[in-house]
This record gives sequence, structure tokens and C-alpha cells, in this order.
Amino acid sequence: MSDFGQAPPPPPSYDPTFSYAQPLKDRPTAVTVLGIIGIIWAILNMLCVGYTLAGTFLTMSTGKSLYGPAVKLPHWMMIMSTVQGLIGMVLCVMLLVGCIGAMYLRKWARSLVIAWSIATLLVATVSTILQIVFLPITVDAIKQSQPNNPALNQAQGMMQWIMIGSTVFVWVIACILPFCFLLIWNKPTVKEAFEENVQA
Repeated sequence: MSDFGQAPPPPPSYDPTFSYAQPLKDRPTAVTVLGIIGIIWAILNMLCVGYTLAGTFLTMSTGKSLYGPAVKLPHWMMIMSTVQGLIGMVLCVMLLVGCIGAMYLRKWARSLVIAWSIATLLVATVSTILQIVFLPITVDAIKQSQPNNPALNQAQGMMQWIMIGSTVFVWVIACILPFCFLLIWNKPTVKEAFEENVQA
């Protein structure tokens, strides 16, 4: 009992001499929203790229296709498609790791996602240009894979424009997320959240 008739306070339940990690600072909403979207986007793209690579390897090794009649593209185009797929898989892993780290406000995570955004914009643009440039070769390969389909000859021009439109549409979709990262994650409030985090 103390001099005033009150019991002394209980001893602390922690070691006061131990240096505890400070909690994370408040995570901006933009980091949370884009981080979650990035994680989902990376996983979905990993599945899509993996399926595409499996189809390419099957066509190169057996001459068969997962999508119906095998389109006999030139061997160098198949190799180029495989390289693009492998690059896409690496980018997916970069995005996944970066977004997971961003949920903990790791400073390196923001740098990794920014690098992913720039690389994705470049790769998507180059890939789109190559697909459009080599479109006549692709169309000829499709016609040769289905020689008994007269509709391909009758609608060849329309098919080319549809393929160009779909290629550009995919490019636009692929550029939306990296553009958002570059625009929003370079805002001062978001940069400060990563830089001021003591655990970064």
C-alpha cells in the first residue's frame, strides 16, 4: 500500500528497455486501392500468360494447338511470341511483389511498381506495333490453316481491320493501370507515405 492507501500500479506487461517497432503510418487510400487492383491484375495476367505460353510450346513441339487448327506461323514469330510471353511473366511477378510490398509501405515497393509501369508501357507499345506490322503474315498463316473456309478469303479485309482494332484495344487496356500508377503514386502525399515509413 502507498502512503495514500492505494496499491502501486502493476508492472508493465512489456519490457520497457526493448525497442519496439513503430506502427505503420496511415496508408493512403490510393495505395490501398491500386495495390489491391495490382495484385489481382498480376495474378490474372500470370494465368493468361501461362496459358498462352503453354499453347505456344505445344504448337512448336507437336504442331497442334489448344485453340483448334494449328496456325503455322514462321518459326521466328513463334520464338518472338515466346520471348514476349516470358517478358510478360517477369513483369507480372514484378507487379505482384511490388504491390504486396506497397501494402506495407515499403519504399522499394513504390520504386519497383514505378519501374514496372514504365517497362509495361514500353513493352505493350512495342508489342502492339510488331503485331500490326506482321499482321499480313498472321492472316496468311490463318488462311493456310483453314484452306477449305471460303469466308476467310471473302472477309480478309474486314478480318484485318478487326484484328487491328482488337490489338489497339488490348494496348489501351494494358496501359491504363501503369498510367494510373505513374500518375497517382508520384503525388507528394503518396511519395511521403512511402518515404516516411520507418520500416521501409
